[in-house]
Amino acid sequence: MASDTAETTINVLATIATACIFFSMIPGMYNVHKKRSTAGVNFYPLAMMFGQSMGWLIYSLADGSFFPVGAVNYLGAVLGVVFSAIFILHEKDRRVRYSIFFCGVFALVIALLL
Repeated sequence: MASDTAETTINVLATIATACIFFSMIPGMYNVHKKRSTAGVNFYPLAMMFGQSMGWLIYSLADGSFFPVGAVNYLGAVLGVVFSAIFILHEKDRRVRYSIFFCGVFALVIALLL
């Protein structure tokens, strides 16, 4: 009984911590959108947030346990797409390079599903 309580507590705390990590990028992306400039922001963590979240989402669906791993990483995947799109929209110099990189991450996720 005590181990079930400890496991539930750890799952809840890990889910909250992961959601906080995803939400921590909102102010930076708001500034990118507000200033219409990507100066000082790195694209690769945004794209990889999508990739790693999709990896964990696929794992949770294959394992048959959507909560908590799948639920929080579904949020991360959605935010990863939104943040990457905002970044690419406001990128002036390397838009094509970042678009190709994101498409590569997306293709890798599709390959994991097949």
